[in-house]
Amino acid sequence: MNDSAPTMNKLLFAVALCATTAAATTAGGGSQAGVSADLETLRLVACAPGYPSNTEQAQPTMNDFAAMVSDASGWPTGTLTAEYHPSEEAGVGRLRDHATSLALVPLPLYLKYEQELVLTAVVQAVQASGSATERWSLVAFAGAVTGPASLSGWELLGIPAYAPGFVRGPALAHWGELPDSLSVKFTRRVLAGIRRVAAGEEVAVLLDGNQTAALASFPGAESLEVVATSPPLLAWLVVVVGDRVDEPVRRQLVHGLLGIHQSASFADVLETMRLERFEALDAEALDLARAAYSAAR
Repeated sequence: MNDSAPTMNKLLFAVALCATTAAATTAGGGSQAGVSADLETLRLVACAPGYPSNTEQAQPTMNDFAAMVSDASGWPTGTLTAEYHPSEEAGVGRLRDHATSLALVPLPLYLKYEQELVLTAVVQAVQASGSATERWSLVAFAGAVTGPASLSGWELLGIPAYAPGFVRGPALAHWGELPDSLSVKFTRRVLAGIRRVAAGEEVAVLLDGNQTAALASFPGAESLEVVATSPPLLAWLVVVVGDRVDEPVRRQLVHGLLGIHQSASFADVLETMRLERFEALDAEALDLARAAYSAAR
């Protein structure tokens, strides 16, 4: 098991983006009836801090995704472009660019920048597992943690830790209030953090479902303990940035995304992206996550 192994990295979207070729042809899925001939080009940015791949390697898959969404939404070919960024700085920088109108982001990033960038979620992505939610598990040295207070002076590491409010709020608030002296630190090197945990250091690591499932194969797994697990939290969201998308175009986008999985011509693209489909936004679940995030802040 290593930091590049699929079992130890978030697999929903970013692993698929490592592919340098795309398998699907997206012709024939949508109708362009009723679409204005002067519809402006739209740019979608997928931002996944800490996840694998890079912008260049991901581009072929992003091109296929953009073509798929354009076709399903009934837009002329080339209306939508898409790009991927595995760092917060680069991805958020592109979201701030007024040429970017749409995004595909994980929940922690959405909550962190929702107000600043005026993000509006329109649909949620369903992972290949069939679930639109993710459970995050906190792992520590076995027997060392009996509750949140045990983490006083510790480090908490994890991919979503670039948004400390997500860690202290939606992910772990139900467990109890984390001590102020706990240092919440982002890392893309999850395995290195687990090794520190196994060595008995005052370190805890927050893992997604795939990473948690892989713990059993870790040498020394008997020294690890899951001390807290989040409730099911939305995983990925398609969002509109600011007021950069007119309402008719937004409706076309949502209609297209919700029906993509019904077309066999799009199946390979979804499979490559480790997605099953897109579905209507669970506004109640998002409101609960938002409230927990705000309380933690």
